[in-house]
Amino acid sequence: MTQVAGRAGRHQLPGEVVIQSYTPDHYSIIHASGHDYLSFVKDELKHRKALHYPPYCRLILVTLSHEQLPLLVRLAENYASDLKARADRKGWFGSLDRFAADALDVLGPVASPIPRLKNRYRFQCMIKWRGTMDAVSLARLVAEELQDSARDTKLQISIDVDPQMLM
Repeated sequence: MTQVAGRAGRHQLPGEVVIQSYTPDHYSIIHASGHDYLSFVKDELKHRKALHYPPYCRLILVTLSHEQLPLLVRLAENYASDLKARADRKGWFGSLDRFAADALDVLGPVASPIPRLKNRYRFQCMIKWRGTMDAVSLARLVAEELQDSARDTKLQISIDVDPQMLM
């Protein structure tokens, strides 16, 4: 917001910035309006730590797509449950709230923010993990096995480690 607002009034005419929000008391808006970057960072890091988001853990975004929605939903659920079961056998799953060195959690599957693209339905799972475990290899292994067992060349799975966007 601060960066966009900085673009207003750069020319001969004065600029005006209007921000519309359902939550005008949100810390991000309050800190942006006061150009208080350090306070924003402190508050944001506090929230990220409590919810186990970067930089306090790492993320993998797994996106599955297919032309048939019912089949995609079943495959996405199979992916998430198989991943959870394998992580649980290793003692990793669901332990982000504990003080375990290696911890992993799976969010989803849910419809992607853009649920249909080029006549393909899209679902995604978010994997949050910390520690020295090889979560990337585990995510890839489960994806490969799902594609093999599905015997359906129309199923597409993408794995994005430390994604920049969640779309």
